Amino acid sequence: MVKRVVVPTFEHAQLFLKALSQELHANFIPPRINTMFAWVEMLHPQEVPKVSASSERLMGLYAELR
Repeated sequence: MVKRVVVPTFEHAQLFLKALSQELHANFIPPRINTMFAWVEMLHPQEVPKVSASSERLMGLYAELR
């Protein structure tokens, strides 16, 4: 059972919920959906790599997720 879904942006979260709703054809309680940036902000400060550009931070997150 999926409890949390991480998506790149808020727009992706909306698209995911729409697709899930169309697939299930019923009322449901959606999983927790976080954007990657919100997920990184929830980490402890020592776990977040210190980089300057947001694109570098995003690429570091992609590398950690792999």
